[in-house]
Amino acid sequence: MTKNDLEVKIKTIAISKPSIITSENQLSSNKDNNCCSSDSICSEDSSCESSICEGYSDIINLTFAINKKFEKIQEQYVLTRTQILVLQELWKKDLAQLKALADASGSSRANITGVINTMEKNGFVTREKNSKDGRSYLIKLTKKGQELQNDLPSINTMMNDCCKGITQDEITILKMLLKKFHDSLP
Repeated sequence: MTKNDLEVKIKTIAISKPSIITSENQLSSNKDNNCCSSDSICSEDSSCESSICEGYSDIINLTFAINKKFEKIQEQYVLTRTQILVLQELWKKDLAQLKALADASGSSRANITGVINTMEKNGFVTREKNSKDGRSYLIKLTKKGQELQNDLPSINTMMNDCCKGITQDEITILKMLLKKFHDSLP
């Protein structure tokens, strides 16, 4: 889907779902105004309409609130988001290389090494020499790591529960808009 296709979809949703954006005119006026660009985010000398800038503040506050909710879920299991994603990958295939775990969790190789070290200290995983490549190790779940699968709700279950009533198109649009928001910040 191209950027233009997504913008058309946003306009379509804006027209069909007025609770998201009150009208197509508001969408185009916000786009033309662009007061909160990286050059001037709600500064005093900006011609910014306060409602648009308040919207940016609302986005930041909502993002913070969402992160807090996920932190509460993670605190229940004393696991980080990355550790949960590593566990999910290892539950699918008992052995994995660090690179595969880094890719699956969206982490750098340097970061995943620290994550695995912590998980090893906590007794969730062990390292085994890779028989096919003596220079690398494979990460394997311990019995304690395998047992967590029954106790830990999957990320997919958490996401499905928290995203009820949101369509895939809306999620795609939200991601695009959040990326635009991120890119507009200095």
